Amino acid sequence: MEEKIIETDVEVESKETLKQRLLRKKAEAGVWIKDHKKEILVWGPLVVTSGLEIIKILAKKGNIQAEKDLKDLYIYDSKFRHYNQLIRKPTASELRQIDNRMNDGEIMSDILADMGLTED
Repeated sequence: MEEKIIETDVEVESKETLKQRLLRKKAEAGVWIKDHKKEILVWGPLVVTSGLEIIKILAKKGNIQAEKDLKDLYIYDSKFRHYNQLIRKPTASELRQIDNRMNDGEIMSDILADMGLTED
């Protein structure tokens, strides 16, 4: 067990430090940029705008998914102007049952508790 620790210590010492590696990569990138200046001028704007567009689409998709998750896990009680947090998304038949019981005058939180949709 101790031998492995000693070997890894030796390996760590023989490797470049992070700072040295970053400096070397920076220098290599500078040389590459000087060698490929024309290609960068042609393809750079296209790559950057495409990348930004992809990021925008993914962010929008993530926001829509987050809103959907919130919509599925909360039910608004207009009588008390309060959101009730649900344990799981209710099925279509459960939503119809909730509507029918609300129309009969029952309180939303009591209905949800009876159906086992809330932690109460």
